[in-house]
Amino acid sequence: MFQQNEVKISDSEWLIMQVIWNKSPLYMGDIVSALSYTPWRRTTIQTMVARLVTKNVIATNRTGYAFLYYPLISREDAVNMYTKSFVERVYCGNASDLITKIAESDMLKPEDKKKLKKLF
Repeated sequence: MFQQNEVKISDSEWLIMQVIWNKSPLYMGDIVSALSYTPWRRTTIQTMVARLVTKNVIATNRTGYAFLYYPLISREDAVNMYTKSFVERVYCGNASDLITKIAESDMLKPEDKKKLKKLF
């Protein structure tokens, strides 16, 4: 499992990771196609993918002249890492303040509120 300070993924890199987590391994062309809804050019996506490789978040396998990309960190580990970081930065480590804020907001559907009540 990754520690909080080991990996920092930008918002743009999160989009790439979502593609890779949803289906991997993927060729660069597959990643570019999946991100066709963004204004990014292929070279921009290649740069961000290269950064993720450098950060050891994804890895590659060479197949002939092409590379297959796959995640080295699970979605769950990344979400846990960023959730912990968010709670520490915004709520001074007090997760109950975050839960209270969410419960009091209009972000939760009634069925979500029922699930929370069962947990606590």
